[in-house]
Amino acid sequence: MYKFGTVEELKKINLKLPDEVCKKAFEVASMLDEHFGKDRDVEFDDGGFVFIALNKSDLDYCKKHYLENVDIESIFFEDVLIIECRQEQYLDVVFFYGYDYGINLFIPISLATEKMREAAVSWPDD
Repeated sequence: MYKFGTVEELKKINLKLPDEVCKKAFEVASMLDEHFGKDRDVEFDDGGFVFIALNKSDLDYCKKHYLENVDIESIFFEDVLIIECRQEQYLDVVFFYGYDYGINLFIPISLATEKMREAAVSWPDD
């Protein structure tokens, strides 16, 4: 599992993921830095973070610690974007908490719920 909210945090992580996932993770972190500041506390300040779950255990950890009030089996996400990869596809599942805080949950499509797969669309400009 990986968790980061800024480009600086992301640079400290050696992501062992498909290049396409790394690129999208960098785009999200860059957008968060641009709109909410690169020196923010990603746990408490506006903006949010990226959580990448690699397996069911990681997803369970994310649900327990960050999505505890969300039934991810239902449609309580804002958006689901497909990350096209040469290997298994990933999804970027976006959850908003209020107006200025969100979690981008990146997961292999094999971990996605049926509702997530049904709602998935391509990233803009892909």
